[in-house]
Amino acid sequence: MTVNLVPAARAAEVASSAGYQLEYTDNALLAPTNKEEEWTQVLSAGFSLIESNPSLDGRIQADASYRDYKNNIFSDDTTLNLNSNILWKISPDRFTWTVEDYLTQTSVLSLAPDTPSNRQQVNVFSTGPDFKVRLSPVQSLKFGGRYTRNSYETTDLDNTRNAGELGWIYQISPITSLSLIYTAQTVRYDNKVINTDFDRQDAYLQVENRMSRNIFLLNAGVTTIERNNLPDETASLGRFSWTRIMSPVSTFNLSVASELSDVGRQTLAAGQAASANQQAMPGASNTGDIFRTNSASATFNRKRLFGRDSISIFRAKDEYKSSPVVEERKGGNIDMAYEFAGSRAASIFAGYVKTESNLTIPATEYKDKNFGLRFFSRFAKNFTVGLQLGRNERENVDVLQSYTERKAILVFSYSESINSGTSLFK
Repeated sequence: MTVNLVPAARAAEVASSAGYQLEYTDNALLAPTNKEEEWTQVLSAGFSLIESNPSLDGRIQADASYRDYKNNIFSDDTTLNLNSNILWKISPDRFTWTVEDYLTQTSVLSLAPDTPSNRQQVNVFSTGPDFKVRLSPVQSLKFGGRYTRNSYETTDLDNTRNAGELGWIYQISPITSLSLIYTAQTVRYDNKVINTDFDRQDAYLQVENRMSRNIFLLNAGVTTIERNNLPDETASLGRFSWTRIMSPVSTFNLSVASELSDVGRQTLAAGQAASANQQAMPGASNTGDIFRTNSASATFNRKRLFGRDSISIFRAKDEYKSSPVVEERKGGNIDMAYEFAGSRAASIFAGYVKTESNLTIPATEYKDKNFGLRFFSRFAKNFTVGLQLGRNERENVDVLQSYTERKAILVFSYSESINSGTSLFK
């Protein structure tokens, strides 16, 4: 259960940020007809802290935003975001304690348009110890425990999770390790009328290989879930990831997984993936049901002398157990940025997602597309002005659910950076 936080040792670094945004949309409600314009003023502030020393590794990123809607189509609101991951090395390589907290926003209805009225705050807090006992120069045992609390602002899915882990690790060579891992978890919902408590057990083999430019990780095993007043579920578990460091400035990552999951489990995984700057898969519907998720994603990132490129594709299919619901999402994103003289930059971006679900009658099928341009100019060491112009559209088999939106965002920001402000793209 140990999470790698900061790969290189360094002293604590603190950075702060503040900004003002003026946003315009010609279709605030994302409606097919009778579009309504909205002007929104956004005030934001945040900070980040990175610490790495022999006894503590940690990363904390937090920000708050206040949104003022001029035409009052939506109520003014304040949103908070937190991404924190702390590893206390009480006895390095023997006894550590992890604390994680991820506060973000997610949809209330996953198939509805992404408007402010369809968003809610979600918080995942997780903490617990990890122990490691060395049996020989090449063998060791590990023990771990976690307490996790999932809290939802609107959706009635609040739950508490307690988990334990036991693992045997065999270091085959300096670059290859073999592990046998067993985990047990209890999931208890606050509202037991609409949600079903369950106990989960995983047993799997893990193989990890770290060569000079390649990192392979393979998990293969079985999962058993016991639910109150519902049939038990036993299914295979498989995960594979490959990271290829193609050059000092370019990286390719491939991930494939097939396993039983639930919304709370995916929320924690998404927070951890965001902390590690990896692509997070789209979330499933907000339901307490368990489901088999089959997912695959590939990402390519490259830094150029005057910019960067980022390309990603993904596919995810969720098959629910207590209902015949099946949801599938597939698509990708591309972002290409160019920097000029270190003080001006521009980027082009585009995204595509196709969603299919039989949650509704008739079944839902739509395609979301977005594309646009961004421009930035640094007029002082830590001060930047930016402009984003974009277009969003949804093509739904039901034309009454289709829409188009044109959007513009003007940004004035102050930002300190770990990278000392050498690039407009972080």
